[in-house]
Amino acid sequence: MSRARILADYVSSGDELAVTTATADAALPKAGGAMTGAITTNSTFDGVDIAARDAIHAPLADPTFTGTVAIPNVANLETAVVANTAKVTNYNQTLADINALDITELGTVTSGVLEDSVTYRNINQDLASTDSPTFNNLSVSQIEGSTHYRSNFFDIFPSYNYGATAVLNTSGTSWVNVADIQGVWSSGKSIFDSGKLMASPPAGFTEELWIHFSGGVGSGTAYLNWKFAFNSGDSIADRTMVIGWHGAGSPFHDSAQIADVSGVSLRTHMTTGSNNSSTVSFRNGNSSGNVGVVRVVLEQRIMLA
Repeated sequence: MSRARILADYVSSGDELAVTTATADAALPKAGGAMTGAITTNSTFDGVDIAARDAIHAPLADPTFTGTVAIPNVANLETAVVANTAKVTNYNQTLADINALDITELGTVTSGVLEDSVTYRNINQDLASTDSPTFNNLSVSQIEGSTHYRSNFFDIFPSYNYGATAVLNTSGTSWVNVADIQGVWSSGKSIFDSGKLMASPPAGFTEELWIHFSGGVGSGTAYLNWKFAFNSGDSIADRTMVIGWHGAGSPFHDSAQIADVSGVSLRTHMTTGSNNSSTVSFRNGNSSGNVGVVRVVLEQRIMLA
């Protein structure tokens, strides 16, 4: 073989070796790696048709919905939403349910009806004269710091029995009857009977019974005393109302609550038995001068229980 042939074969083998070496150095390892250039194919990658995938992806970049979009039912999400929505929208819940929501104040109620089956908390508002709220079965313990709800009044003097004008007592220290409260007698009914002015208060209320006495003295030496008694004994004991010139010619006022007598209330005394009565009496607590009575009123105070 000639020297020239040997040299040509050597050069050719060197070129092929360089190409092979360059290709091997640029090959992607079987373990994987990053490609630095674009990759194209007229087939698929791992079974994925790239051209078909691009056709699906294009409209998703700017989607248009013409129907109803369904929200996936994510692990109990609907159940949780329904349960909590019911606590807010269904106002007929138990107090425990409402307390669980930690509601500290309800909105202003200016009209309509608050249902009696609902427990309402912390309704803090002012009601104007034009508002007309309705409360069913309202339960309160005090009104402006008092348990006194309302009163019924009945004049027992002036009366049919003792006259229509002031009564004077000039007979010294003797007691003089001036007003009576009559109980049941035959077909006659007491003022305390059912359907009468001072019938028993409804459930949730109690009562107090009071006597209001107005009168005065006509001289500087007279004392005006009064009392209230059942047939069986004194309920309001002897009370000195005014003395001497401090009350001469002027009416004064005194009030006292009617007490039970031997454990029996005035109501029971007036609505049981036969012909029970009670009497207001007055007298001159001194031995001279005169005293007079102008009005005596029985009051029934309805109290919040």
